Amino acid sequence: MASIVLINNTTVLSMAALKKTLIAALLTLILPSPARAQELNYQCVGKGLADYMNEVIKGTSGLSNIRLLTPAFNMTSFTFQSIVGAMDNASANWAGIYGLAGNIYNVDGRGITSWLDEKKAQLPSGLKGKPIILTETGEKGVVDKPNLGRELNLSLGKGVQAALLFNAFNTNKQFAV
Repeated sequence: MASIVLINNTTVLSMAALKKTLIAALLTLILPSPARAQELNYQCVGKGLADYMNEVIKGTSGLSNIRLLTPAFNMTSFTFQSIVGAMDNASANWAGIYGLAGNIYNVDGRGITSWLDEKKAQLPSGLKGKPIILTETGEKGVVDKPNLGRELNLSLGKGVQAALLFNAFNTNKQFAV
């Protein structure tokens, strides 16, 4: 139990009360408001990713027979545009990469091509027109191989150059439907 004592018109806190007061004060100062937390987080993540990507580009300059991709983004997430935008604001060297890497699924009632169209419209100019490499794709929550095949065929006309299928035959029991 925290105790507060008043001595000669001065408030004296017990150690427990002092700790609680200091922790509350620090949390108030350190933690941003919820409305700003996401904005600051995206800027922090975007700058870190841009800096890292730019260093990889610098470190591999002069090497032949390699193609660099962006970090793999979750292209079915609402965070995509904010993170890519923050990277762009942090001077990501889009010219130094070959293409865009990302994970995308037939999920939430939307097909791969629907997600692709949405995310391609959100790309900064430096990424527009670059090949897309799907580092993970498939059906999520259902097994509809004909639909997956249709979506992947359609995605070829939308700039997708390669795709790695995740649990394509629904044999991974941990992720099986």
